[in-house]
Amino acid sequence: MPYFYQQEGRFKVVLIDHEPDLSHYRLTVDTPEDLALIQQIYEHFECTDEFSLDEIISLLEQRPELAALNAAVVQKGFQDKDTRF
Repeated sequence: MPYFYQQEGRFKVVLIDHEPDLSHYRLTVDTPEDLALIQQIYEHFECTDEFSLDEIISLLEQRPELAALNAAVVQKGFQDKDTRF
């Protein structure tokens, strides 16, 4: 994501505040831990993509051990610089 923020004027970036705050859930695939979580989510929903964000959040609330799979991964903030670019 830092790439999008660093390309000033090239992309329209909008930050959205959501209530309740769900930022403690990491629903991205950047690490092996992230992949493990996403695989578990897909397995729960029988390997289809017919589910919503609300259903994922409900699953994570019911089964906190799933959210724990990638809870230790540090999420970059939107202003963190990625020095690879």
